Amino acid sequence: MAASPSLRRRRLAAELRKLRDASGMSINDVAGKLGWQPSRISRIETRQLGIGAPDLRRLLDLYEVDDSDFRARLADLARRAGEQGWWRSYGRHVIGPALSDLIAVEAEAAVIRTYQPEVIPGLLQTAAYARAIIGGMAESGMTAAGIERRVQIRMERQQILTRAEPPARSVKSARIRSVCRRW
Repeated sequence: MAASPSLRRRRLAAELRKLRDASGMSINDVAGKLGWQPSRISRIETRQLGIGAPDLRRLLDLYEVDDSDFRARLADLARRAGEQGWWRSYGRHVIGPALSDLIAVEAEAAVIRTYQPEVIPGLLQTAAYARAIIGGMAESGMTAAGIERRVQIRMERQQILTRAEPPARSVKSARIRSVCRRW
């Protein structure tokens, strides 16, 4: 299981809660009209449970959502909410909950801004620089292999800067490579 609910599931849950609130219905009202348990609605709205396409359509029909683009966006969120990111393959012992959350936020971000006056931001570090920083901050007993895994993770995180979709739209990849070379 993921360290935290995906951002997609968070967005979907927030939108569904807003729609229910706008409809003036309580959780019990919705559950009664759909023949569901109230706890199911609650768990969907608190990101503890995903929702399939047929059930999402039923909810949107109940909430009288007619905007086809909005319905399609919510359906896409529901479909992709359970996707696991590349970082999950490293395991929880390598990537803890805090780093997992950071990477998930980076993966979904449209823009990334950071201020780190004393250390080059992780997304801009070279492998050698990352190795030195991670090795210097590593808890006692971390093996060379452990340091290399963390360096590899940092290098994989950088792929978001050169991909076609956001957040690359707000940062020119050629400029990033130029900045990295100077450091």
